[in-house]
Amino acid sequence: MKTPYSSIALLEMEALFENRKIYLRSEITSALIADLLNIKRRKLEGIVNNSFGLSLDDIVNMYRLQFARQLLISGEKYDSLWEKSGFSSKVDMERAFENIVV
Repeated sequence: MKTPYSSIALLEMEALFENRKIYLRSEITSALIADLLNIKRRKLEGIVNNSFGLSLDDIVNMYRLQFARQLLISGEKYDSLWEKSGFSSKVDMERAFENIVV
């Protein structure tokens, strides 16, 4: 169930992703996102899961994959996508793609 508190947390999280593009940082974690939002990690993870049925890591990876898609459209080489999109490795990018798309 969404509460005003959870709605605010989601709006603030969206701003972090849309405006600051924190998903491009390969070292980003759910704990760091929670710290930036001044909320407990478990609370944020619960809000995200209850709202979207996804984990916070899934949300990060979705943003990264969307960014990688835009890079591909603009002519970027496939082999450099993982790094420019915030993934730790090409394998991590491909695994995220399989988990989210397939």
